[in-house]
Amino acid sequence: MNAFARTVAAKYFFSFQKWGFVHWLSLFAFLGVWVGTAALIIILSVFNGLENYVGSLFSRIDPDLKIELVEGKFFEENPILLSKITSITGVKGVALTLEENALLRYGKYEDLARIKGISPLYLQLLPSTKGKPNFLKEGATWDSNAPNIWLGAGLHQRLGVNPKDYTQNVTLFLPRRGGINFADPASSYLQQRFMPTGRFEVEPEIDQQLAMVPISYLRSLVNDSMAVSSIEIFTKPGASIASIQEEIRRILPAQFSIKNRFEQQETLFQIFRLEKWVGFLILSFIILIAGMGLIGALRLLVVEKQKDINIFSALGAPWSSIQTIFILFGVHVSGWATVLGILTGMGIVLGQQHFGWVVLSEYQQVPYPVALKVADIGYVLLLGLGMGSIFSYFTTRKMG
Repeated sequence: MNAFARTVAAKYFFSFQKWGFVHWLSLFAFLGVWVGTAALIIILSVFNGLENYVGSLFSRIDPDLKIELVEGKFFEENPILLSKITSITGVKGVALTLEENALLRYGKYEDLARIKGISPLYLQLLPSTKGKPNFLKEGATWDSNAPNIWLGAGLHQRLGVNPKDYTQNVTLFLPRRGGINFADPASSYLQQRFMPTGRFEVEPEIDQQLAMVPISYLRSLVNDSMAVSSIEIFTKPGASIASIQEEIRRILPAQFSIKNRFEQQETLFQIFRLEKWVGFLILSFIILIAGMGLIGALRLLVVEKQKDINIFSALGAPWSSIQTIFILFGVHVSGWATVLGILTGMGIVLGQQHFGWVVLSEYQQVPYPVALKVADIGYVLLLGLGMGSIFSYFTTRKMG
């Protein structure tokens, strides 16, 4: 690509004298790509921010790694396996949990819930502030030796729990193993009373169905003092979760699976990423439509500069160099528009991060989450430059 072609293309692009229809058509294509690129950077950053925000919500309650059965519900606690996992470099601690579906009753209200029995170490390993788990919004100190229950905010509200009424308990009903006795339905259920001592908030879907009780009480209800649903593993800051996951996988029996935080909520995060790339494709199509004005501008420019083309040809310039002039003109239009669009989008995203112009929740005044990713900027830059190069090449290839 010679200096002659670059110089002439730049002169055509930056020439502000004698503005004609070609220049106005180029300007409209320029503005369309600029605005579309800025919107694309903003949309991608919004999806990144939402994914990070939801991930941070789940980090309040989800472990870094979780071991479960591939098939089946419960397994027996294995002290040897727990000891091996705890000894792995980077592992902060291991907690045992037991989950069951049950019916909760408080006064005249009833609701189905997912009951999570937690070991004493579980709450100590979760992110906390001054010894209080970050997900707990109100409540007393957890007592693993007392029949207390913490309820998700939605479940707490639907049951109509009065946190100031210390005389009213939540009754948990759990079906006995072996099915329902139709002759005496009441005997088909095990029940245990719990004192509602806490309300937590993680994420609306979880808050609508989750309750926590000490694992010892849930084990007594299922009549198995060693029953476990999952082994939840928490890592130290800076530890490589992928390396720890691989090391644990090597010592796990075949009937177990181990999942990282993304894999534990795989469906949700896949939806986020699918929506992100659907948005990318839609806005890319809009940018391409806006950039098609460049095709008309190039055709008119070739006609307008026919005198210059004849002079360049008479001076011995090859057709490939003359064609390169107009290709570079198209690249200038789309390239500068793309760069300015990226800078505009980055400016708006960084401004939202710093000033919080748009809020996610008016009640809590939480700024709408946004996050820039270098890879996204690279994709958008390639889209703009690729579009300009392809449009320019196919528009000018038959000019000779």
